[in-house]
Amino acid sequence: MDAALPEDFCGRTNQRYVHMSVPTIFKGLRPAVFSLALALCGCGSGGNSGTPPASNPAPSLASLSPASAVFGSAAVNVTVNGSNFATASTVNWNGAALTTTYVSAAQLTALIPASDLASAGTASVTVDNPMPGGGTSNAVTFTISGAISGANILQFAQYTAFPGDNSSNWSVTLNDVQQGSTIYVVGIWPNFANTYPNMAVTDSGLNTYTLLDRYDDTTPLMLGIQGTESMGHWYAANVSAGSYMINMSPNPATFEDWVGLVAFEVAGVSSNPIGGQHTLNFQAGIAPGTDTVNATVTSTNSSGILIAVTFDDVDATSPTEPLAGSGFTSVARPLWDFAQTPTPPGPSAAAEYALITASGAHTAAFSPQEGGAQFPDYMTCAAIFQ
Repeated sequence: MDAALPEDFCGRTNQRYVHMSVPTIFKGLRPAVFSLALALCGCGSGGNSGTPPASNPAPSLASLSPASAVFGSAAVNVTVNGSNFATASTVNWNGAALTTTYVSAAQLTALIPASDLASAGTASVTVDNPMPGGGTSNAVTFTISGAISGANILQFAQYTAFPGDNSSNWSVTLNDVQQGSTIYVVGIWPNFANTYPNMAVTDSGLNTYTLLDRYDDTTPLMLGIQGTESMGHWYAANVSAGSYMINMSPNPATFEDWVGLVAFEVAGVSSNPIGGQHTLNFQAGIAPGTDTVNATVTSTNSSGILIAVTFDDVDATSPTEPLAGSGFTSVARPLWDFAQTPTPPGPSAAAEYALITASGAHTAAFSPQEGGAQFPDYMTCAAIFQ
């Protein structure tokens, strides 16, 4: 006999059936034929009438922080910045998956085990998004360097606050800081309405940060307002090994608008790495076409590292590069890119460094790539660590 299933196990009716005749012999009876009706149906995403799952985008990788480590280091937590990340994204190290944590569509974190840092060399870091869609991102290089003697920058981290963010948590994190390193911090903050709050830097490890220099731009700007920004730089010497959340906070509290913070881990320096070797230079009304903003620091020693940061405190976009032929190398690029849809593209600040091999005066020079007939103010801080 033939029988129809009134409803399949997926809860749907009117399915397609295949009828199969199966001869069955029962002892003492004549052959009988039974019809088996097999419903062809599917459940969930495999059903004929189900909605297909959303396709994952192809990931894009922009930068790593840190992007290097010294061979023989302990495990390193790396922050992966980019776009189109998914909750199931995986960070790969030379094609092998790392333990990955999803932060946002623009950021992931991953743990690089100590075994992957056992020898000097380079590794290819990519991000995989699963199917459907998805794919593998472009590759970014992570460098495992040999043992470094002398002053050097091991890592950096930056924070940029856009107008309207209204965050009171102005902080960055440096992971796996080495014993004896110095943490160098540079910050900017608004002084609209002629307010100039006190500014302090602290961290989760209770390290003491010493203010080197501070400058408040009081140049008359518009509508009775003087200037737009303040700048300061601090350092904490001879810190213990560990990971630190570094905070910059105003007193009294003020609103957030054009706030920037960058922290560098400087290794290979003494427990008292800085004396009077620092400055903060203000240059007002830099004319279009001017190719140099600078700061000069004098070193009494013949070795060390000079780190400098320059900031255009008037315009949202003012790309700046190390001055050609100056011997400086760009670092932490792009720094404080306040223009989310920039025209022309580029950040409002730049950082650079150079190794010091002789005592005397050393000048950190930048070349502003100013767009249009603008006359911005620049603040440039610099410090030598040895």
